[in-house]
Amino acid sequence: MYGPVVVGGHTWLKLKAVRITFFSKDEASGKFHFNLRDPAHYAEGTLIPDVDMTNVDRLLNTSAVNLKAEIITIMEGFGLEQSMIDKARNSKPELLLNWSAAAMQMSSTICNTAYFCYFNWFIYKYNNKCKGATTAHTSTEVSGESSQTITLVAPLASGSTERDSKKPKVSKEKEAKNAGLRKKKKMSGKAKPWAT
Repeated sequence: MYGPVVVGGHTWLKLKAVRITFFSKDEASGKFHFNLRDPAHYAEGTLIPDVDMTNVDRLLNTSAVNLKAEIITIMEGFGLEQSMIDKARNSKPELLLNWSAAAMQMSSTICNTAYFCYFNWFIYKYNNKCKGATTAHTSTEVSGESSQTITLVAPLASGSTERDSKKPKVSKEKEAKNAGLRKKKKMSGKAKPWAT
């Protein structure tokens, strides 16, 4: 699923690990202490290669409880009805995050990143070396445990991509007329800076 993305024998992307580090403020000082690894204010988890976010979930839920206490203090300070304050006190804040979904989204992101790396390389190679490319699509399997496929868009002989060829065509006469109008507007000083 996260294995190296290999296209044409070249490894475009290889993801070894994704770690999430979470810091919470020290209640006494109200500051973050990034150099301390105190479990009461620091947690680390992994999304890749294995999902293990237990410590991060623990600290996030502790932070939610602290936030609840702060909200209750503010409610009391404003003198709100006791029934509303009691409802807030009786609530049980819990953050339920779907870390597996986040890890799966990483898989899509990895594939997209590899595709755009390949595509940029292909356009660079085409613009600098290969002026006689075809319009055929090729489909390349992503190696590793992934079942995703990357579809490569080959440039047209004109130097644009197939996506560009689907744009509406503007006749040469209209193009020349539009260019003339833009020039006139510029010269008259009525052109807006963002319209040029």
